[in-house]
Amino acid sequence: MDYIFNRTDFILCDVPVPKGYKQSQTHVGIAVSEGDYYLTTSPYPAYDRSRWIVYLEAAIRKLSRGKLFKPFIAERWENPCLYIGSNGNGEIPTKFQLLRQAPLMPPPEPYNGFPAYNSDPDLCVVDDTIHVLNRIVYRTEKSQKGRQYKYETQLFHIYGSVDNRVFKYKGTELLFESDRNIISPCMIYHNGEYYLLELETNSYNDGKSFTGLFLARSSSIEGFKNNPRWEPVYVEGNGYLPWHMSMFQYKNEVYAIVACIKKGESHRCWLMLGKFTNDFSNLFIYPKPLTDYNSYRSAALVNEDMFILYTAVVKESVKGSNSVDGRDVLMAKKPFDQLLAAIEN
Repeated sequence: MDYIFNRTDFILCDVPVPKGYKQSQTHVGIAVSEGDYYLTTSPYPAYDRSRWIVYLEAAIRKLSRGKLFKPFIAERWENPCLYIGSNGNGEIPTKFQLLRQAPLMPPPEPYNGFPAYNSDPDLCVVDDTIHVLNRIVYRTEKSQKGRQYKYETQLFHIYGSVDNRVFKYKGTELLFESDRNIISPCMIYHNGEYYLLELETNSYNDGKSFTGLFLARSSSIEGFKNNPRWEPVYVEGNGYLPWHMSMFQYKNEVYAIVACIKKGESHRCWLMLGKFTNDFSNLFIYPKPLTDYNSYRSAALVNEDMFILYTAVVKESVKGSNSVDGRDVLMAKKPFDQLLAAIEN
């Protein structure tokens, strides 16, 4: 299979986690404002350990009545972080530093005995205001099969500005809560309106379940509070099912970076480029993958006609990485007109 980017086109990014966290990065968002690049991620250190260590820790935990070697749960560290590029000299950044030393939101407390977690942060910058979406998922009860949980989802809006490379936090507000999946929510400001999209999908886990892509629109973020009006967006997937996504715009058209599953093949994402029709009624996913890296929720932008991709990779061995689980952020770039010509051919 042919790909837009070869592996040699990518550069490993230095995105240090907050103090006390294990190095691991996923769920990437990217934006640029007045020459500064901003990045959101969430760590997810799901690393493998030898079976005998797991058994030993479990035995010690039992003998100590839970006081020692508490179970390591990766999703408890899956908390939204905000960065600014630190390369300098007007370069496309591959080095980033935290704008806040702690995540933007702490891990949520368990609900009715079931664990809860943050996930899928998204980034949008409008008029020098940084908007970050963060999704909290509360498991409410197990299904009758005993495998899948039932969920309640809350979507939070975190906002602030940057002054002299310092984040001036302004607030966090709950936009809405729902018993729908609300997977990978993402927002863009386009032609005077905010567009909020979300996927309802379980394709990553089973290779087949995809209910759809849904859109809400508003002249202000306030309009997304309580009960947004959702419109279906038809997805032409060319044999791929969306799992996570982000959006960017170029020459007044809106595109998407979509982490997809091949139908019937679970637990392996392919990074695809998508394009919306002008009325957002359809999303066309180009059939040629951007890379053969095992990818996850990634993001891109076009700056001065240069397409800049920041991809989150999963279980990959990248030279120079100190990730505990093969989750890293990589950057590649190509003139966007050249990319479109290659992908459309």
